[in-house]
Amino acid sequence: MNRITIDLDRNVAIQPKVSHLDVPSLLARVMRERHGFFLDTDVAALAAHPVGRLQPCLVRCGSCRFTCPAQDVAHLEACIVAGGDYVRDVSIPAS
Repeated sequence: MNRITIDLDRNVAIQPKVSHLDVPSLLARVMRERHGFFLDTDVAALAAHPVGRLQPCLVRCGSCRFTCPAQDVAHLEACIVAGGDYVRDVSIPAS
């Protein structure tokens, strides 16, 4: 059982990191409601989840497309934008 600990030096309570995200439910909702296209908040939630961070994502740009884990989408999007291109959308790849 994870317990809250007290840091007496800083006088703060430290709660354990617990993820309440249900990855299969999120993916099912994305497929059902948005036909497989992620919102930025969906990708951020997956990237922060210990299991969801490895969810494959299809990133479509103006001049290319590639797949990568959810944990890498934000970094690679920044690289694409810095290179002068844009990210069109991020979706669940059809496999």
